[in-house]
Amino acid sequence: MKTQSSPKKMLVAGLSTLIIIVAIGILLSQAGVAIGGHDSMAGYYAMQCNPDPNATPDQVSENGVFAFDKILLDDDHTFRMGALKGSWSSHGDTLTLSPANKPEALYPKTSMSKTLSVLIQKPTDFKISSDGKSISAINAPDGPIVMTKVREIFRG
Repeated sequence: MKTQSSPKKMLVAGLSTLIIIVAIGILLSQAGVAIGGHDSMAGYYAMQCNPDPNATPDQVSENGVFAFDKILLDDDHTFRMGALKGSWSSHGDTLTLSPANKPEALYPKTSMSKTLSVLIQKPTDFKISSDGKSISAINAPDGPIVMTKVREIFRG
């Protein structure tokens, strides 16, 4: 019986190891385990402001806050948006924000105050876009809530 030469054994061992590592990665990914500690949904999201057509001039002016204030979905599955803090989770194409604190109002001087009040009251489900770059509230009363990813989280 002929034995394999040393380079062939090394090649077979290397390919076998690579196949095992890839298979483990696929299984962990399918189980929802973030490899390397980073969840692809984590990042900073900007809210698309959908002002009320009956908004006062002061409310329209206050809507400028949305150009600067972002929602942060952190790697540790917590989120913060203004005074609102809580946890988030994702499964399939749904992301859920669950408030931990209940501020009296969220951006009370803006035309989006009534729409955003749903985020304070109970966990809110968002549909994740097919490219994973935006989330839209499912069945949001008083108008849509759409947030678009503008920046990843970079850890040093």
